[in-house]
Amino acid sequence: MAQLAAFPASRRRASTAPAHARSANLALVARPNIQRSSIPFTVLCTLVLLGAVVATLLLNISMTNMSYEVTKLQRESRELSEQAQLLEEKTDLLGTPQELERQARELGMVPAGKVAYIDLANGKIIGEPAAATQGQTALVPIVSKAPKNLYDYGMGNERAR
Repeated sequence: MAQLAAFPASRRRASTAPAHARSANLALVARPNIQRSSIPFTVLCTLVLLGAVVATLLLNISMTNMSYEVTKLQRESRELSEQAQLLEEKTDLLGTPQELERQARELGMVPAGKVAYIDLANGKIIGEPAAATQGQTALVPIVSKAPKNLYDYGMGNERAR
């Protein structure tokens, strides 16, 4: 122990350290503070923002085009509805008895004479048939008395009587 006291403290440490540590002179230092660039983050945010703006513009353009298409189709539908209404009115006008009579006379048709009916149940003729003549004035025949159940025939009700 007397020997330890005779050596200074710095020499005592040097003698106790391993041989490779004495020769390297290594020291502990703090990690350097690396400053990262904010440019990549800024570029990413800018691209996301531009993408959102472009998507919004494309969506608005698409909606505007669809709006024009809907307006055009509504106008076309309205025009077709008006045309259908005009055709219905024309059909109704052409279907009146007076118009039918006029068209029949133009085709050379004459009013029917006396009308007769056939009773299908027994084969009997009801009424007195007559041929049509050119001189009659009414195209629609005037029937004195139609059979009571005329519209029941031909519907499977012949044997129901």
